[in-house]
Amino acid sequence: MSEIKVGDRVRFTATEGNSICRSEGRVHSITGSRSAPRYTIHYSGGTALVWPGDPEYTSDSLELITPEPAPVQAPVLTEAQRRKNQPMARGCLDYFGPALAAVAELSRIGGEQHHPGAPMHWDYSKSADHSDCLLRHLMDRGTPDTDGISHTVKVAWRALALLQSELEAADPALHAKCQALRDMAARGERK
Repeated sequence: MSEIKVGDRVRFTATEGNSICRSEGRVHSITGSRSAPRYTIHYSGGTALVWPGDPEYTSDSLELITPEPAPVQAPVLTEAQRRKNQPMARGCLDYFGPALAAVAELSRIGGEQHHPGAPMHWDYSKSADHSDCLLRHLMDRGTPDTDGISHTVKVAWRALALLQSELEAADPALHAKCQALRDMAARGERK
């Protein structure tokens, strides 16, 4: 039996005269010895004495009710508060400005490669094996690919694509919004 202390919530069976009481309550006091404790339980029907382990009261039992952990709830933010809490410039652009510029250049070159003459856009259907491609480029990091573009830049692009895909897969509303933006870009409606 788990260590039961005064104040704990318990489920118990207690012998009361010729009847047996089964209920839940809170331990009010513990008397007797460590090997043969006697528990006083306050519950909705009154007070019960529970003597588990005592041969005279063989039906007595006591079980600790472990409380369910309180669910962790994120604060409810308005869209404006959520955006304000994401420091896009200070937390991303200021950290990785040149790296993001290299990724943007790769996006431009890739757009020309896959859709010559069309507005730059990410054709979401072209490639979905981002993790495999990322690792292939990671193996050759620090060197240029056959097209002259750094494998490391391609690692960064694939990592962002993988993350974007996972975020959209987890949130259908986000996917719909992002797909609408990709469609607008493909039609040349986003500059």
